[in-house]
Amino acid sequence: MSENLKYLVEVARKNPKVKVEIVDISTFAGTEEKSSLRKIRSLFPEHLTRNIKFYTREFHNFTGHLKFEKGKRYRLCPYPWTMLAVTWDGNAVACCRDTSARTILGNVFEDEIMNIWNGERYQQMRLALIEQRTQDVAACRSCDLPYSPDNKRWNPMYIIKSILSR
Repeated sequence: MSENLKYLVEVARKNPKVKVEIVDISTFAGTEEKSSLRKIRSLFPEHLTRNIKFYTREFHNFTGHLKFEKGKRYRLCPYPWTMLAVTWDGNAVACCRDTSARTILGNVFEDEIMNIWNGERYQQMRLALIEQRTQDVAACRSCDLPYSPDNKRWNPMYIIKSILSR
């Protein structure tokens, strides 16, 4: 794996139009453990070009891997309208938190990205979320994001910043 990361960083270092983001997804909300990102970062030279970024994505419930108590207020999750998450084997999944590929919406090796993005499976998932039927989407069934009491996550500027940083 480290050789693949090094290759991607080298490509981005040589071509400023290529953007590489290496994201550590091993941190959960409420934990202090961030040593894995330091270990990954230590594989590379100290000073890299601006198009190469390392950061930690802190997960709240990790699509149901942790138990949580649902809040009372439902907020529509922005991910199905703002990003396309793809697993190592080409499966387009519900979001970046669908690490177990519970909701597969297509495969980028078998179909064009725009066909997947605008396809029936994506449309059905989005409709279920609009209608607050998270139980109908395997990846969303146990996710606490739509019920998060953290108002920061739902601030319009936070959402815009998240979209623009992708």
